Amino acid sequence: MNRVLIVIDMQNDFVHKNGSLTNPQAEACVPAVQALVEEFHKNNEMIYFTQDTHFEDYRNTQEGLKLPVDHCRYGSWGWQIVPECDLKEDVAKRVRHLTKTTFGYDDWFTEHLEKYDEIWICGVVSSICVISNALIIKQLCPETPIKFVAYASAGLNPMNHACTIEVMRSCQIEIVP
Repeated sequence: MNRVLIVIDMQNDFVHKNGSLTNPQAEACVPAVQALVEEFHKNNEMIYFTQDTHFEDYRNTQEGLKLPVDHCRYGSWGWQIVPECDLKEDVAKRVRHLTKTTFGYDDWFTEHLEKYDEIWICGVVSSICVISNALIIKQLCPETPIKFVAYASAGLNPMNHACTIEVMRSCQIEIVP
């Protein structure tokens, strides 16, 4: 089985207790994401990490006007992937870090995800960036099974996460409880 793991925005600002936009559910999913990353890496399977990325002009963007909390400023501590989950890009090119300035990464088509038998996705915030990326990928690879690892993800709160699961299920994304 040729699988790929896509880890969305497991950055300090979202999942560390001192992050600017964290919550207890996000903090609690870190060990599960870490275990998934270790499993895929041990099996020499491809892993992508996305990083929400903002700059000085964040407060003037549509997102910044609606969510006026500085976070994931490029190069800052909050922008970095939490050390428990991070793997540096390796020589074999099985680990890639992708920066994105909006909810969904806008260049998935260049990664040729259709070559995988399964696409696994996890991370935070499930109702914003995770679902955005999952739906973009579903559009690009409609015949490739996508698995959302719910236990290795978190929303804004438990109810929000549960609603995200139902939307993903309705879009034919398999839920790994």
